[in-house]
Amino acid sequence: MSRASIGALSSAEFLPQRVSLLYRLSGNDVPWILLTSAIAAFALWGNISGKLLFAWLIWLVLASLVRIFLNRVYRLRWPGPEAAARWEGFFCLASTAVGAAWGLTMILLYPERGQFHEILLPFLIGSVAMGLPPALAPSPKSFVCLIVPIFAPLIGLLFSQGGAFNTSAGMSILVFSAVLLALYLSSNRALIESLRIGKRAEAEALAAVQREKELSEMKSKFVSTASHEFRTPLATMLSSAELLEHYSESLSPAEKLNLLQTIQASAKRMSEMIDDVLTLGRAESGVLKLNLGPTNLRELCGRVVSEFRIAQGRQHVITLDDRFDRLEAYMDERLLRHILNNLLSNAVKYSPPGSEVTFSLARREEQAAIEIQDRGIGIPLEDQPRMFESFHRASNVEARPGTGLGLAIVKKAVELHGGEISLSSAVGSGTRFTVMLPLRPVKQPVGVN
Repeated sequence: MSRASIGALSSAEFLPQRVSLLYRLSGNDVPWILLTSAIAAFALWGNISGKLLFAWLIWLVLASLVRIFLNRVYRLRWPGPEAAARWEGFFCLASTAVGAAWGLTMILLYPERGQFHEILLPFLIGSVAMGLPPALAPSPKSFVCLIVPIFAPLIGLLFSQGGAFNTSAGMSILVFSAVLLALYLSSNRALIESLRIGKRAEAEALAAVQREKELSEMKSKFVSTASHEFRTPLATMLSSAELLEHYSESLSPAEKLNLLQTIQASAKRMSEMIDDVLTLGRAESGVLKLNLGPTNLRELCGRVVSEFRIAQGRQHVITLDDRFDRLEAYMDERLLRHILNNLLSNAVKYSPPGSEVTFSLARREEQAAIEIQDRGIGIPLEDQPRMFESFHRASNVEARPGTGLGLAIVKKAVELHGGEISLSSAVGSGTRFTVMLPLRPVKQPVGVN
């Protein structure tokens, strides 16, 4: 017997489903078994010992009643999955009792001088009738508990009597038992495989439903966020344009310049939001490209920090702690700049004026470690697991503008590099984002171009 066959006999996979199927199948085939047995008894009448044939019919009826009883009890109780092993044990006990009854009947009633067909035919009909592989396929234990008590007494009787005839009969029954076992293993493997296929199909269906639910929620969030975030800059642009249109002559050059700069800033904000949506869409669809090349990481981080110091220098203190000791790394500079800009922008946006934002760059073995620490409002604990989901924002951001797309895009960009991003935060104490990026190219995730 192969290892796969042994595994099929001892497998506990899908035990609750298999035990439920075992009981539900039990007794369903009784009418056909009794009809077949009646025809067989009529055909065998006069060719087999009357006592043996009559005992076999009684055994079939009693065994059928036992199977019907098990079926009814199970349907009345309908136990949960946690009781599957116990109910399989009940069925095994009943199977052992039924098999042992037939085995003892063969020993007690079999004639001393019998022909080969008197030995073989009752065994074939009796064992197959109550131990059909499809009927017991859900439970290897029940199959063994029924067949072994039928096998052992008859085979032992034949070999103990000795002689060429008895030995040949015993060997023939052993061959038949091997065939019966092969049929059972085939049925058991087919059942297990069908259950696996059903489980995979169920998992795929649940995943599809969950994905559809997430997409629906994402669409709702997008519509809500977009309508809110686009309304503000559009209203600002419209009001500034109306002031220029109707009061241009009475406005000073400085006021006109201020209105034009307001329109430009609002248009830039809308453009950035549209870019975020498009970038996230490309990342979700797997077409966001990673263009790796030699990158001077120290120089790039220094430029980004300098740009933020110029833009936010009067409101925040931005400190660069550079301990990186490599001249260059292989990264996508465009995506890396997006990561740094977004994290620094969030640190500044959610920190009070005058607070310090720390940008740390170091090497940890063959990875670049980037940490951005602020002393801002922090992120509530219940929001932290979802901060990298699209359109999700912390519950304490109040009226600060934002779409909830930035961190989702950052996570995608980090994963494209084969890196990891994490956060630690406490409300009122600030937030620290840690990005770990490999210094050398790594195999890209499956499905990413």
